[in-house]
Amino acid sequence: MNDDLRHRAWDDIHDLLPAGWQAGPTSYDPGRRRWTVVARGPNSGIRTRSPATISGQGEEEIAALTELVLALRELNRPGQMADLERRARLAYLSGAEEQSQADHDRGLTESELERVVRRYPAEQG
Repeated sequence: MNDDLRHRAWDDIHDLLPAGWQAGPTSYDPGRRRWTVVARGPNSGIRTRSPATISGQGEEEIAALTELVLALRELNRPGQMADLERRARLAYLSGAEEQSQADHDRGLTESELERVVRRYPAEQG
């Protein structure tokens, strides 16, 4: 029975993951007595920026998987993914600007900005 629930939860997670996202594996922290599973968004391409993450936690593995399913369903509500995509795009552009400041002691030129925008996928779905 637990194996059926586990497989069903993983199927739901993979069905709900946005394009470019990955999930798992589950991990157990004996000190906290908690299971955790994390879904990670695509890497922004900026070394200093971590990808977006969503996690599920619970006292049992099935509870952690179920919590992640619920969080992914919430993320997939109309407007939520568009907002996440908008924030990710802004973070990507901001990171490119910061990298230019660090590397060249100046902001992006117009042609550099155009290349950065071209490299960032407009739609991931």
